[in-house]
Amino acid sequence: MEMFIKTFLAERYATSGKDDMHSLMRSLRRIIITIMNNVESHSISDICARVKKLGYKTSGRVRLYGEEFELVSDPFPEANGIAVHAKSRRNPEVRVLHLPTTVLQSVKGRRPSKVA
Repeated sequence: MEMFIKTFLAERYATSGKDDMHSLMRSLRRIIITIMNNVESHSISDICARVKKLGYKTSGRVRLYGEEFELVSDPFPEANGIAVHAKSRRNPEVRVLHLPTTVLQSVKGRRPSKVA
């Protein structure tokens, strides 16, 4: 990526001159931000889909942190991780349940399954 940026700037600078350098930098910055946002969004949505396939989805039941939970939502991004809305037998109030790092690491290590 860094080499692409340097090459892009060198070529544009050589053909457009110093006056247009600021507009080129703004354009390049917008392109990079757009690319990074798309990559990040896709990765997070992919991780949520994989977590869902493990059973962390609406109407699912899981045992985490020494307690059994009923999941009332599908996985979603939350505070640098993935979470679900859940309620337990001890506390029927719906709350945000952050999934353990080990679950996320196992999902990130998996390759996408092929669709037949």
